[in-house]
Amino acid sequence: ITGDTAILDRFFVQLARAEKENLGPDFKDQTIFHWHGRCDPFHIWYGCLAFYQMYQLTGQEELLKAFKREMDASLNMDFFRHDLNELWFGVANEKAWPIQLGFHSHHRGSLFYPMMRFYAEKFNKPEYLKIAQIAAYAQFLRGDNYSEPMDIFRTSVLGDADEKRLLEETLQLRRDAAPGKGTIINGDFSIDNKWFKHWHVPADRQMSYDDVMESWPLPEVKDLKKITAEHKKLEKLVSPWRGYARKYAYMDHKEFFTAPPSLKITSFGSVAVECAPAVITPGVWKFSGAFKCIGNIDHPKTNFTLCYTEEKEKTRAYRIKPLSPDGPAELNIWHGEPILKDVSVKFIATDKPGWRKFEYVFRNQATALITLKSFLRTQGGKDAVMWLDDIKLERIK
Repeated sequence: ITGDTAILDRFFVQLARAEKENLGPDFKDQTIFHWHGRCDPFHIWYGCLAFYQMYQLTGQEELLKAFKREMDASLNMDFFRHDLNELWFGVANEKAWPIQLGFHSHHRGSLFYPMMRFYAEKFNKPEYLKIAQIAAYAQFLRGDNYSEPMDIFRTSVLGDADEKRLLEETLQLRRDAAPGKGTIINGDFSIDNKWFKHWHVPADRQMSYDDVMESWPLPEVKDLKKITAEHKKLEKLVSPWRGYARKYAYMDHKEFFTAPPSLKITSFGSVAVECAPAVITPGVWKFSGAFKCIGNIDHPKTNFTLCYTEEKEKTRAYRIKPLSPDGPAELNIWHGEPILKDVSVKFIATDKPGWRKFEYVFRNQATALITLKSFLRTQGGKDAVMWLDDIKLERIK
């Protein structure tokens, strides 16, 4: 723009220095956009945008090389394997991959789409364009942030695509990849004593390497700052996002509803956990579970959300909120008109101190995907704790 070659020279000097200091055998991820030795994909996509723009301005082939290296780093399957194995293990990781890419590519991560379009065209990788198209529809069906202004970037990979076919293909992929066929996997948290298998903490965002699951200690301590010390030991193995997840949720063998362990969720503001999705058929279904809350709970904002995706529809979210610690439930419906029939919700008192049960009963009219998200929100950013146990999905008619 200015014609000042000194500016361009400085850019390449800085790039050379960053590559010298951040690439090589001492780093698990070959990217200059890491954080404490690891990275989140959307960090890299921002950097790729800079390389793309500089290439458009200068035509320097060196920038294409850097762009490709960074995109390859962001698409490292090991970033995504953990949650693919936890949430979408009905098919092979490589086939379910676009679902998890969609999870990363909303809001700030939406730069993924124009970067994938350029990558596919410049390096003759049409299969990457198809992956991005499926990812766009996978996130659309998830129902999160579909109206965010930044999500306009999704259109960069659609072009002349047959959107009806893409929608049908993505719906089928989600149904095939969902591990629960009419049931919730590990609803009583009994599969693993140390890890909440087949549940997800959205706060962690980043997918970790499988070896972390074997090496990460899970101290059951009230002072969550102590867990940070364990995080420091593994910062070369796992992204910082996974460290946050460990602070938010872990197994509790002392406090539970019917049998140990339960899932203990801690929050200093807001946090959510989500079960692996299940496929349900037409009929009358009941979704239920037990919970206990203590601390500075913001009761109107703490809720249990049933996320429902019917064929050719965005996700509908059915929220039940406790209006007070011991009061009635309130049902709210997100994202359009209700599509479930005869929905009833309630909270049920129990004989165990502090524990209550929640229950949805509804009539389903089509094959669909269903997921439960449990949100814990606090007052004034202060700490609070919620336990979950005995989460069940069953067809009753």
